[in-house]
Amino acid sequence: MNGDGYSDLVLTPGFDGGEVSVYLGSPQGLPLSPSWTLTDPSYPAVFRGEGFGLSVSIRGDANRDGFDDILVSQYRYHENLAFNPSVFCYLGKASGPSSRPDWAGRGNGISGSYGLNAAFCGDVNGDGDSEVLAADPASFPGSARLFHLGKQFPAPRIEHEPINFWNEGEPIVLDAAVTDHTDTVSRVEILHHSVYDSDFLPPIAMEGVEGDRYRGTIPGASVRAGLVYFIRATDNYGLAMRTLPIEVDLNPASAVTPRTLSFGVRVGAASGGKADRLLLSTTRPGPASVRLFDVQGRLAGTLLDTRNLENGMHVLSLSGATFLHASGVYFYRVDTADGTRSGRFVILH
Repeated sequence: MNGDGYSDLVLTPGFDGGEVSVYLGSPQGLPLSPSWTLTDPSYPAVFRGEGFGLSVSIRGDANRDGFDDILVSQYRYHENLAFNPSVFCYLGKASGPSSRPDWAGRGNGISGSYGLNAAFCGDVNGDGDSEVLAADPASFPGSARLFHLGKQFPAPRIEHEPINFWNEGEPIVLDAAVTDHTDTVSRVEILHHSVYDSDFLPPIAMEGVEGDRYRGTIPGASVRAGLVYFIRATDNYGLAMRTLPIEVDLNPASAVTPRTLSFGVRVGAASGGKADRLLLSTTRPGPASVRLFDVQGRLAGTLLDTRNLENGMHVLSLSGATFLHASGVYFYRVDTADGTRSGRFVILH
C-alpha cells in the first residue's frame, strides 16, 4: 500500500460499521496499533460510522502509480441528511492512504443494498486500469455496476479562504479557485445550514467569473446563529471534492435575539465527529422536557425536565449523560411550549 515491499493488513469493523484500520508491514512484522484509520465521510457528522467498512478490497491500483489502493463500501452513507449508499476509493501512496476519499461511486438513493459487496476486478477493458464492481443484490432485478476509475483521478482541487466571522442578516460572498485534471469542472456549489435547523437549504450555484475562479453568495436570510457551509466541486466524471465544513461566528453587535429564533432541535458533534450535544432553540417560555430512548423504545434517560424554560438557545450535553454508556442509535423527544420534535442520533464510544 505504501510501496515498501511488505504486505499490509486492513481490518474492517463489521456489519455495523465504524473505522477501517490499516496496519503497515515491516521487517519487524505488523505494529500493535493502526498506522492509519479511514473514517466515514458522511455529513452531518452524527451519522458517521453507520455501515462504513462492510466490504473492503485492496488488490487494485486504480491510478497506475504503483501503489495499491483501498476500496471501502458503505451501505448507509449520508450526505446533507440524504441516504445514498456508496463505494469509496482511497489512493495509496508512500506517505500512506488518503484521509478522505479520492473517488466515490454513488447508489441511486433507493436501494439500501448497493455497496454490500464491492471489489477491484482487474482490467476489464484492456486500458491498463483496475475497474471496480459494486453489487446491489436487493435491487429488482439484482444488479451490479462497473466503474472505470483510472481516468477519473485526481478529484477537483478547491482553494478557498474560510469566512469565519460575519454580520447577521448580511449576505456572504464566497470566492474559490477550482482546478481539475480533466480541465472541465461541471459544477461548483455551496451547501449550507444552521445547526439549529433539521435540514440543509437548497444548494447555491457558484458561477465562473474568470479562469478557475468561482463566486457564490449565501443570502442574508441564511446568515444567522449556527451557520455552517462548505463548497463542493464536481468534474465531468462525476468525481466530487469538498472543503471541510466551516462554521461562521456572528458579530456580537448583531447577535440573534430570542424573538427572531425559530423552534428547532439539532444534535451537534465535536471535531472528532462524535455526537456530544443537543441544541435547542425556543421562541416561547414554558415547560420543557428532553427525553432519550434506545432502539427498543425504552426510556434511556432525561436530559431536561423543567416547568419554566426561558426562550432562546439552549445547549444540552450528551457527553455528560452517564446513561448513554453504550454505543448505538438513540432517539430524542423534545416537548416545549412551541411544540414537539423528535429525531435520532448515534453515540460512538
